[in-house]
Amino acid sequence: GRDRIGRAAARGRPRRSSLARGAAAFADSQGTVFALYRGAGEKVNRDEILLVSRNQGRDFAIANSHAWKIPTCPMSSASLSETATGTLAAWETDGKVYFARVDARTKKVSAPVSPVSPVKSKHPVAVSNAQGQILLAWTEGTGWQRGGAVAWQLFDAAGKPAPGKGRADGVPVWSLVSAAPRADGSFVIFY
Repeated sequence: GRDRIGRAAARGRPRRSSLARGAAAFADSQGTVFALYRGAGEKVNRDEILLVSRNQGRDFAIANSHAWKIPTCPMSSASLSETATGTLAAWETDGKVYFARVDARTKKVSAPVSPVSPVKSKHPVAVSNAQGQILLAWTEGTGWQRGGAVAWQLFDAAGKPAPGKGRADGVPVWSLVSAAPRADGSFVIFY
């Protein structure tokens, strides 16, 4: 349950955490278990924490922590998806969305990548196609009882911005976005 993962993350460290809404968890094709969640420690530490277990969830290690100090619940979400070379993790911190890659073999996490956006961005999802391109999609303008827009940016296999970005209105109240690669290498965004 919820506390088990929080305690597993804190082993060896004097820290207590709990899973918040919008957490993501899954096991990849190699049996590695991932959990990505927003911590809620000491009323202001809202770090996004990525846990990795190489033994079917018996033990977890913190693979990445993205700090954010804010005294309120940010109503955030996160996503995980498998790629040909590892796993993509996507999250938000302080009005910006990010993604990072987790190497399938080493489980090392790349530096976070964030698109340039002039507005507050929330609820990201990152997926990859067979060519290694990454689509990062997110919401803009959404909030408590408020819908907004979907925005997206393509990145090349090296994680650099590529041609292909946009924005469309129409994300309903209380909704998020989701995305998937198509067989032809293009992507579809659901909202």
